[in-house]
Amino acid sequence: MAGLTKEQRDAKNAAETDVMSVAMFRDEPEYAGGPVLADVHADEVTRWLDQGWRVAESE
Repeated sequence: MAGLTKEQRDAKNAAETDVMSVAMFRDEPEYAGGPVLADVHADEVTRWLDQGWRVAESE
Protein backbone atom coordinates (compact mmCIF):
# COMPACT_ATOMS: atom_id res chain seq x y z
CA MET A 1 0.00 0.00 0.00
CA ALA A 2 2.75 2.37 -0.87
CA GLY A 3 1.77 5.97 -1.33
CA LEU A 4 -1.30 5.90 0.96
CA THR A 5 -1.59 7.97 4.10
CA LYS A 6 -2.41 6.28 7.40
CA GLU A 7 -5.99 7.56 7.12
CA GLN A 8 -6.35 6.16 3.60
CA ARG A 9 -4.98 2.77 4.71
CA ASP A 10 -7.38 2.69 7.67
CA ALA A 11 -10.34 3.56 5.41
CA LYS A 12 -9.33 0.88 2.88
CA ASN A 13 -8.98 -1.74 5.61
CA ALA A 14 -12.38 -0.80 7.07
CA ALA A 15 -14.03 -1.09 3.65
CA GLU A 16 -12.49 -4.53 3.12
CA THR A 17 -13.70 -5.65 6.55
CA ASP A 18 -17.28 -4.63 5.72
CA VAL A 19 -17.31 -7.01 2.74
CA MET A 20 -16.25 -10.03 4.79
CA SER A 21 -19.84 -11.21 5.48
CA VAL A 22 -22.87 -11.53 3.24
CA ALA A 23 -26.48 -11.57 4.47
CA MET A 24 -28.29 -14.65 3.19
CA PHE A 25 -31.75 -16.14 3.66
CA ARG A 26 -33.98 -19.04 2.70
CA ASP A 27 -37.78 -19.18 2.52
CA GLU A 28 -38.11 -22.29 4.66
CA PRO A 29 -35.67 -23.83 7.13
CA GLU A 30 -33.75 -26.91 6.05
CA TYR A 31 -35.07 -28.71 9.15
CA ALA A 32 -37.79 -27.91 11.74
CA GLY A 33 -36.77 -24.87 13.76
CA GLY A 34 -33.68 -24.29 11.61
CA PRO A 35 -32.39 -20.84 10.66
CA VAL A 36 -33.69 -18.85 7.70
CA LEU A 37 -31.27 -15.89 8.06
CA ALA A 38 -27.48 -15.99 8.19
CA ASP A 39 -24.41 -13.77 7.91
CA VAL A 40 -22.04 -15.81 5.76
CA HIS A 41 -18.33 -15.25 5.21
CA ALA A 42 -17.75 -14.05 1.65
CA ASP A 43 -15.58 -17.09 0.85
CA GLU A 44 -18.46 -19.47 1.73
CA VAL A 45 -21.29 -17.87 -0.30
CA THR A 46 -21.06 -20.31 -3.23
CA ARG A 47 -21.37 -23.31 -0.92
CA TRP A 48 -24.43 -21.79 0.79
CA LEU A 49 -26.03 -21.01 -2.58
CA ASP A 50 -25.62 -24.68 -3.48
CA GLN A 51 -27.55 -25.55 -0.30
CA GLY A 52 -30.59 -23.47 -1.25
CA TRP A 53 -29.73 -20.14 0.38
CA ARG A 54 -30.09 -16.83 -1.46
CA VAL A 55 -28.23 -13.53 -1.08
CA ALA A 56 -30.35 -10.88 0.64
CA GLU A 57 -30.71 -7.56 -1.16
CA SER A 58 -29.05 -4.66 0.62
CA GLU A 59 -31.09 -1.56 1.27
